[in-house]
Parts: sequence; C-alpha cells; structure tokens
Amino acid sequence: MKSLILSKLLALSLLACTGLPPRTFDSPNLPTSPGERAVDAGSDAGTGADAGAGADAATDAGAGADAGAGADAGVPIGPPDQGWSGSIATDYLTATRYRRLVVEVDYVRGKAPNTGALNLLKQRLEARCNKPDGITVIVDTEIPTQATTTWRLADLRDLERQHRSRYTAGDTAVLYLLYIGGGYEGDTSNARVLGVSHTGSAIAMFKDAMSESATVLVTGNVIEEAVIVHEAGHNLGLVGNGVAMQRPHQDAAHGAHDTSQSCVMYWAVESSLVSQLLGTVPNDFDADCIADLRAAGGK
Repeated sequence: MKSLILSKLLALSLLACTGLPPRTFDSPNLPTSPGERAVDAGSDAGTGADAGAGADAATDAGAGADAGAGADAGVPIGPPDQGWSGSIATDYLTATRYRRLVVEVDYVRGKAPNTGALNLLKQRLEARCNKPDGITVIVDTEIPTQATTTWRLADLRDLERQHRSRYTAGDTAVLYLLYIGGGYEGDTSNARVLGVSHTGSAIAMFKDAMSESATVLVTGNVIEEAVIVHEAGHNLGLVGNGVAMQRPHQDAAHGAHDTSQSCVMYWAVESSLVSQLLGTVPNDFDADCIADLRAAGGK
C-alpha cells in the first residue's frame, strides 16, 4: 500500500512539474491542433490555460507529434498571445489588429545571435507579413550564463518569464526569440534539435547545437539563418499549423512540415541533420507555403 501511494504521488509530481516527455529529433514539439491537444490534455497538464488557445500546446504543428506551447501545469506564461505555436498566425500576417511587428531577441551570454540571421528573418517577415507601420528587430537582454545543459519546455518558459519585456498590445504584435546554449530534451543519439517554436509568440534557438552541426560545406551561420526562418514559419501557421493549406503539402510523417526538401519548412531544417541535405540549405518558403500565407491574409 505504501509503495502504491508513493508511486501515485510521484506520478502527480511529474505531471505538475514537467513539460512534455522528450521528443525524437524529427518531432521535437508539442501538439498544436485542437484535436491533438484534447488527446494530450492529460500529459500536457496545461490545457485551457493559455488565453484564446483553448488548450496547452505550442511548437511545430498540426499532424501528430510536432509542435508545442502554451502553459506549464496550468500556469500561463504571459498575456493572451501565449497559445500554441501558430495560434495567433493572423496577428502576424495581417494588419487587421496589429499594424506593427516587433521581434524581441534575448540571449544567454556567449550565445548571441548572428546579425545575418536576424537580418534575414526581418527580410522574410517583411516579405510575408502585412505590417504598414513596419517590422523592427530589437536585440534586448544579455542573460547571465545558465547552468542548464538540457532544456525542457518548462525551463524555456521559466527563462522567458524572467527576461521577456514585450508582449502583443496596442497596435503592435510581438515575436520573442531566446538564444541559449546546451541542448533540448528532444535530442537523440541520432540528431539534435536546433530550434523550437514553443508558444504562439516564442521561439528558442539552440546556439551550441547549431554551431556543432556545421560542416566544412555548411557553416553555422547558414544553419542559423535557415533555422530562424523555419521556426518563425511555425509561428506564422506553417505547415497546417494555424493557417489552412491551399493544396496538400504537409509531411504527415513529420507534423507541421513541408514535403519539399527545397522549402525552409522541410523537417530536417530544424535538426542537426540539416547539414546532410543535398544542395543548398533552404532559407525561404516555397510556393505552397507562400500560397497558404497569402490566403490567410499575408503577402
């Protein structure tokens, strides 16, 4: 009897204190569609806590294991822009509610973003988001060195709570980027996760994993440029992750990703296997993704 009670207490403790179980490299995120969130409500321990999301969740997207965000153990991470990844895609794509977009970037000491990657992200957002009052990227806070070497979703959200200073309000939508060292709980012996879109407005970028995935032919900067656009794509609702597809192009085996290897939304772009892609590493959306974004109110 005592061992049974202890095991139940342990299970409850794990449910309340952790995010989600580790994912494999090709599906590092959490469920994003309402149906998936309903199925996973018991393990995600956060369903319904995130304003407007209707459930916990947030990262990559729509078809299975990819995606993830929302709240930990029922505690919202912040204001109403913290639904699952892709849940506020139209806020970024259209000028209906928000005429301006600000990208806030925080980074752990020694893990600063590459300027070229930030410039490319701005370029891609300007090309696809209707923001008549402009898009601004602000490199904000240098965070002290962190002891964490393997990041859980709960850890990412905690660090964001401590340092994020901007949320969507007034006429301005906000996208938050957090650069950190170490690795992700979804890393495997085969591959590492390079980035994760873990709420409707937040992305984590694993600087060490990106640098260590580089090769003689594929540099760390090239990888970072692809990963940052890829993760932002999930927040914009790709693929099938908040905006409807105009024709089928979602990779059912890898969740919210494109079937085309020439698209930045191809699944391997956010894993260390990106350096093994044949040809040039993609860093832009293909015609199918662009069609989806335009149909949802983007450019």
